[in-house]
Amino acid sequence: MLYRIQTLYLLLSILFYSTSLYSLYLVNNKIPVFFISIEIIKNFIITCIILSIISIVLFKKRKIQIIINDINIFFNTINFIIILFFLESNAYNVFFFNKKNIIFIFSLFFCDFILYLSNQYIKKDIKIIDSINRIR
Repeated sequence: MLYRIQTLYLLLSILFYSTSLYSLYLVNNKIPVFFISIEIIKNFIITCIILSIISIVLFKKRKIQIIINDINIFFNTINFIIILFFLESNAYNVFFFNKKNIIFIFSLFFCDFILYLSNQYIKKDIKIIDSINRIR
């Protein structure tokens, strides 16, 4: 399980989701207007963390792991869209001028990229296993 590169990518995604959740906690004190959207963003991040953990646990079921990673990418993309449209319309525009917020946005974007790479390596594993089964 831990010797596969996919597991390393999924652990990295959990790490980046955690940093984004922490930076969202730091940002939450500075934005008084959008409490509901912050709660939605926090719930999406927690859902993505849970999906990444489930994907690590299901390391033997590679096709289900790909599906879970795709769902995770979808939730993360929705979260990213919510951040860009709802929080950018903040009247004070406090959200985008802080280093912590930039780290937050890049960590979410980087999680999408990491999950995409994880899916690619899982697909490579499936091809290798299928080719070995054909040789037998």
